[in-house]
Amino acid sequence: MLKIVLTTLLGIFAVSYSASAQTAPATATVVSDTTALKEFTGKYKFEGLPFEYMEFSLKAGSLTVQAGDQGGAMAPIKDAVDKFETADGAAKFTFARNEEKKVAKVTVEYQGMVFEGKKE
Repeated sequence: MLKIVLTTLLGIFAVSYSASAQTAPATATVVSDTTALKEFTGKYKFEGLPFEYMEFSLKAGSLTVQAGDQGGAMAPIKDAVDKFETADGAAKFTFARNEEKKVAKVTVEYQGMVFEGKKE
């Protein structure tokens, strides 16, 4: 069951990436957002999933996620700090910071299930 849910989640990433690739953000916004988004990039280790890592990176000024052979772009959640979602809102990502205010982990919420990964 978990494998089916995760496969569906990864499929949504792919659709979200395709949908977001069709809209180009304004140049000035991309520069400032890209600087802030770099904090979230990196590999996050998960346990008990069919894949060991989710990797977050920047592509075309957007934060993207890659898990296994699936991936896609994410959009910030309006009026929320360190929170993102897929284009259709099916999956939500909440990044947590440590005492030094550096991003240390991510929580993924999908279909009532919660997964946590630690930044390496």
